[in-house]
Amino acid sequence: MTRFLSFLYGLVAYVIFLGAFLYAIAFVSGSPLPLALPKTIDIGPASPVVEATIVNLLLMSLFALQHSIMARQEFKHCGRSSCRRRSSAVLMCCSRASR
Repeated sequence: MTRFLSFLYGLVAYVIFLGAFLYAIAFVSGSPLPLALPKTIDIGPASPVVEATIVNLLLMSLFALQHSIMARQEFKHCGRSSCRRRSSAVLMCCSRASR
C-alpha cells in the first residue's frame, strides 16, 4: 500500500508540474487563448528597473534557499524514498513557477 501511495503522490506531482509547465509556455509565448490565459508576459504595467531588479533578486534568493535546504541530509532523510523526494522537489518548483 505504501508503494502505491508513493506512486500516486509522484504521479499527482508530475501532473501538476505538467500543468504549470504548459502554463509557463503559454505565458511566455503570448498564447492567443484568452480564456485559458487571461494575462501574458506582454500584458501589464511596466515597472521601474530598480523594482524589477529587487523582485528578481528576491526570487533568485528564494530559489537558492529552497535548493540549499533540499540538498541537506536532514531533508533527504525526511523522505526516505527518492521517488517522494523528487516528487516533493517538483511540487515546490511548481509552486514557485505559478506565481
